[in-house]
Amino acid sequence: MLINRRAWEKLGRPAYGTPASGEKTLAVANGTSAAVEGRFGHGWNALSTARAAGMAVQSWPEKMQKFMWHCDAHGADLFAWITGLDDLTRPAAITDEKLRRTIEHLRNIPDRADAPKKVFAFNSESDAEFPQLRYRPGIDTAFVLASGFKVNRILETFGFHERTKVVTYDYSAPALALRRMMIAEWDGEDFAAFFAAARPRIDALFERAVAYVPAEIMRDPSTVAKEFQREMGAVFSSPDHRRAHWRRFKALEHVFVEVDVLAAPAEAKAMLEAHAGGHTVMWISDMFNSPNAVGKFAWNRRHAIFETLTGALQARTHSDLILGGPPALWLRPQ
Repeated sequence: MLINRRAWEKLGRPAYGTPASGEKTLAVANGTSAAVEGRFGHGWNALSTARAAGMAVQSWPEKMQKFMWHCDAHGADLFAWITGLDDLTRPAAITDEKLRRTIEHLRNIPDRADAPKKVFAFNSESDAEFPQLRYRPGIDTAFVLASGFKVNRILETFGFHERTKVVTYDYSAPALALRRMMIAEWDGEDFAAFFAAARPRIDALFERAVAYVPAEIMRDPSTVAKEFQREMGAVFSSPDHRRAHWRRFKALEHVFVEVDVLAAPAEAKAMLEAHAGGHTVMWISDMFNSPNAVGKFAWNRRHAIFETLTGALQARTHSDLILGGPPALWLRPQ
């Protein structure tokens, strides 16, 4: 269902209308209404309200049908569907054949369940989310994803000291492997050459294919070098500034944790309980609102996991700062 949001707001934000059975008063022809007995599918109230106001309600054109997936959930056990769609990444015993096929279909959108683990060697996110804040003498713990050099931008912006602990967590074991190699072996010079040598070693560590993204940059040393300069130039004023930072950064305590926060929130909470303290910063990027997160986890589940993380941080720190977006929901429940 595609809803014109402005039209919905103009109507007073009517309730969507969840599947139900019984008698309902619905808009019919010529602006009149009538009591209707039967089963009602998703959106029945919004559709009726729109028709009563004279707004157009159209079926999808025939040429769109090949792109559609019809689940007909209102004809089944709604609780079973809500439970089954809460987390599409976990195996579950499903007796409803339509629900089983729907979960199988959605599990592979937009990324297949067995898609190669990704390595983001760079991070192009804006730092506009950074508040005007500086810690003295610096951050005590930083929880960061293994994506590009944003960890270095975070530490340089907010400050760090010799006892700062850096906890790199990620769902992707290959991404963590690259970061381990960087900390252990890279001297901070010529990242393109280092990556070219590290890539086949990482590939050899894993049976399944590894996806290095963005692919158009990562396949060519010249574009890797250019992207490295672009990302580091956002914070570091000169090569000497960057080199001095990297030497300090390598000397810190580094912890590596393989965890999928959305799929294994208990493990994520345990990570925070084990390492959070003092002034802590946690970078979550867009993990709660990425296409895979929205497509595979219900909003209530994502929201509960986010609350679990914030609660664990608040219980064990003097102050905490989360960089990244909390779970978003455009059309909130009525």
